[in-house]
Amino acid sequence: MLIAIVLLALGLPVEHRTLRGGAARLDVARRERVGRPSWATAGLLVLIGALMPLAGTLVTLFLICLALPLLWGERRLKAVIPFALLFPLAVKLVFETLLAVPFEPGLLARFGG
Repeated sequence: MLIAIVLLALGLPVEHRTLRGGAARLDVARRERVGRPSWATAGLLVLIGALMPLAGTLVTLFLICLALPLLWGERRLKAVIPFALLFPLAVKLVFETLLAVPFEPGLLARFGG
């Protein structure tokens, strides 16, 4: 994963050579200021990240999976709620059960989870 991130980051300085219109096309797209949804997303993630030691990894993942789609305009609760419940459980299964990576228990430790 880190190798892929490094390779993609190394491509950024020459990105303009791969597009029609080159650097001018990239400059037009980058003139727009960062919008409110981006700042709201960043603020939400900082807040939830700060709560992670208290809340724990699974509760934090649940809050992120619930809040971000709603913040971004998703209104189909029949899709959001199963995602918010099942994705953290899938992450727990893969990382804690299969890969033996311990998670911060947080609130769940207080209730025997």
